[in-house]
Parts: sequence; C-alpha cells; structure tokens
Amino acid sequence: MSHCHVVQTIEGLARSRAFLGDGDVLVFFGEAVQLLLTPDKLPSVPCHFMENDVAARGLVPFASEVALLTTADFVALLVHHDKQVAW
Repeated sequence: MSHCHVVQTIEGLARSRAFLGDGDVLVFFGEAVQLLLTPDKLPSVPCHFMENDVAARGLVPFASEVALLTTADFVALLVHHDKQVAW
C-alpha cells in the first residue's frame, strides 16, 4: 500500500520520515518548498514540489532537478496512491 505524504511545513518533513515506505512519495506545499534550498535533507523517496508555491517564493532557479507539479498533476498523483497523509 503506497502513500502520498503531503508536507506543508519544514517540521512536517521530520514528522513524516518515520512513516515513509516503499512506493511512497512526498509532495511539498507552501512553506515546505523552501527545502529546495537544502536538497541533502530530502529523503530518498520521490519528492515533488508544487509549481505555484515554488514560483511564489522565487525558487524556480533551484528547481531544475526536481519534479514540479501543477494542481492537475497533484490530483493525478493522489489518485495513483492508496492513501494520503498531510504533515
């Protein structure tokens, strides 16, 4: 069973780590997109960042090597996973 972990704060990433499993993904929203600035802190599961939040914070130059999601992409990702968890 795979989970889509939606991380909204930097602290949320720390809380989610203990629950990450095979097939899980992380989606970063809001404040949490600032983690683009410290890629070494990201876990080894697929990490996605909301495009609008990245752009709103002027972080597009730091996003060349990550997956950016539109709202439609996010919805498709949620449908693909069994459960969603917000942090």
